[in-house]
Amino acid sequence: MFLSYASEDRAAAERIAVALRTAGIEVWFDRSELRGGAAWDQMIRKQIKACALFIPVISNHMHERREGYFRLEWKLAVDRSNLISATQAFLIPVVIDDTREDDEEVPGKIREVHWTRLEGGQVPAAFIAQVRRLLECGSRRARPSDIWPSRVDHSAERRQLTVLFADLSGPATRPTQIDPEDLREVIAAYHRCVANIAGRYDGHVAQFFGRRIVVYFGYPRAHEDDPERAIRVGLESIAQVAALDVGTARPRLQMRVAVATGLVVVGDPMESGSASNGGIVGEAPDLAARLLDSAEPGTVTSPRARVGSLASFSSPLTRSLNG
Repeated sequence: MFLSYASEDRAAAERIAVALRTAGIEVWFDRSELRGGAAWDQMIRKQIKACALFIPVISNHMHERREGYFRLEWKLAVDRSNLISATQAFLIPVVIDDTREDDEEVPGKIREVHWTRLEGGQVPAAFIAQVRRLLECGSRRARPSDIWPSRVDHSAERRQLTVLFADLSGPATRPTQIDPEDLREVIAAYHRCVANIAGRYDGHVAQFFGRRIVVYFGYPRAHEDDPERAIRVGLESIAQVAALDVGTARPRLQMRVAVATGLVVVGDPMESGSASNGGIVGEAPDLAARLLDSAEPGTVTSPRARVGSLASFSSPLTRSLNG
């Protein structure tokens, strides 16, 4: 997939890229792919010509940027779409703010395709699942139902799910302690760090909410030790995020984590894309969110225990989370 965006939308685009990559979807994201000495224009053109899906990230920043390389990227993608069968998905527009779908700053061919709203670059599980399906099928044009099903998904299933909520806290992220531009970079590094750790334990990053991250264990793949995996991800994330370089003049970053396990129903994502649980309904996500509010920095909190380090963690503790 090729992700195209205005430089002002880099943070939101990076959230989208990290979420897709964590789900195992290959994404061309120019900030991370290009290296010094690369033939930039030639490389971009080559990637747009070869990509399976093209995601233009749309926002009101278009009106501020009358000129921008992203506009050329969109033109190249539209030109390629004219050579592709109308039955095959290629253009997958994503809008990250309140931009209207009839905005004339957007090329007409892109306006014709259904837009998916990912506020601020927050990516629900349902969007990732549908993108994966489009990549696997490659046989239909992107319609509203391809991204956000309009009817109840009667294949929804009940399953045990462990939910991890993480929050970046502490004085290092207060506006009085850090410039907004620097804060954006810190949060992006925090997102990458947690997403990479979650991926090693087969955790599924469901959404980014600025300083908050939601990770599922047990969906889409289940493991007998999902609660243990969640706690280990929480503890490793706390340690590695604290080690991130935020400048010697500022205190270390702090994280607090909450984990809850319970029976949920998976399926039927809301058509608007506004459902915070991305099609997962049950007590576990709500409980994890409530626990996070009372969690202490540097710890992983569960309904029955609080853990502050890997040394104090044991498997019997996580088995109690299933109760």
